[in-house]
Amino acid sequence: MGLLSTVSAPVGVSEARCVFTQVDKRYVPFCDKGSVIDQDGNKRPFVFLRDSGSLHSLVSRHCIQAGEFRDTEETRVLKGIGGNILELPLVEVTIDCTFAKGQVLCCLIDSLPNGVGGLIGNDVASEREIVDVGVLTRAQTRLSAQESVERPNVPIMGQSSVAGSSVESADKFQLFSMSDVNDLSAYISRADLIQLQQTDDELKPLFVLAENKGSVGVGRGEHEVVNGVLVRRWGDKHTPQGSGIMQIVVPKQVRRRILKIAHDIPASGHLGTQKTLDRVLRHFWWPGMNTYVREYCRTCDICQRLGKDAVRVKAPLINLPVIDEVFARIAMDVCGPLAICDKSRNRFILTVIRFHV
Repeated sequence: MGLLSTVSAPVGVSEARCVFTQVDKRYVPFCDKGSVIDQDGNKRPFVFLRDSGSLHSLVSRHCIQAGEFRDTEETRVLKGIGGNILELPLVEVTIDCTFAKGQVLCCLIDSLPNGVGGLIGNDVASEREIVDVGVLTRAQTRLSAQESVERPNVPIMGQSSVAGSSVESADKFQLFSMSDVNDLSAYISRADLIQLQQTDDELKPLFVLAENKGSVGVGRGEHEVVNGVLVRRWGDKHTPQGSGIMQIVVPKQVRRRILKIAHDIPASGHLGTQKTLDRVLRHFWWPGMNTYVREYCRTCDICQRLGKDAVRVKAPLINLPVIDEVFARIAMDVCGPLAICDKSRNRFILTVIRFHV
């Protein structure tokens, strides 16, 4: 009828533009028009879909071309959304998109949603994605102000890890290398930790106590300096002198980062105040820690949105009043909406119940 006309794309227009129009409109907000790079360094347009529920990245066998991937001769066993088990070959692909850049390991799958060439999972795009709810509570405002005050003036993210000889157990510092939270993905060096402790005015009295080692019992927390790091030995009244749990005394600049690991990340599960406090006390301590942890958990944005209630108090049992007169007490309720009645065209029923002895 001449109502439609086709216009050929000009030379140089990205092929991904045509492919992107085929993507389901529900997936479009989560897609990106990137590119794959072959072994010769040539780029080819490619559409990537970010799936935050996928644990492994995938690439479509029908969209990837020879020379754009390298077979690792390994396989991965994945479980599909329908519960089916898939054993897929593992390939190495060089990609360039907003979700990830560089060489990534992907599983080669037969097909993906229409128009999608690659699926980016949490193994590649492991940054924490914040959902903007458009609401700023008073608790969040206080937290933002506190974070601006506690922002360190010296670089605390070092390239070297804490020396294993600094304390008895250096594994506790591995908490700073969590790969699934972007701002916690590096180590803190021992030199940076020592500098932060020495420049923290709140910890200066503790250094004085550490010089007078033995003046305070382990049950109340005995402070000492081990290879320059201020630590605290803690135990009960029966713990021998010099024994007990060794806790690193945390300066102000690092406290919020530790609580993010102990409370916020998915592996921590946003537990309550006491469980979060017990988890941190296994390795760390600082003055006023109980109040700090309690305020952090109470002002957690996710915990507030989930509506985690406190301990519910059971309602006490009371004697019911004696009804000695008919219709002295009734209960009313409205049932509906129901299917429209053919005769009366009504959709609701008024229910009245009379209480009796």
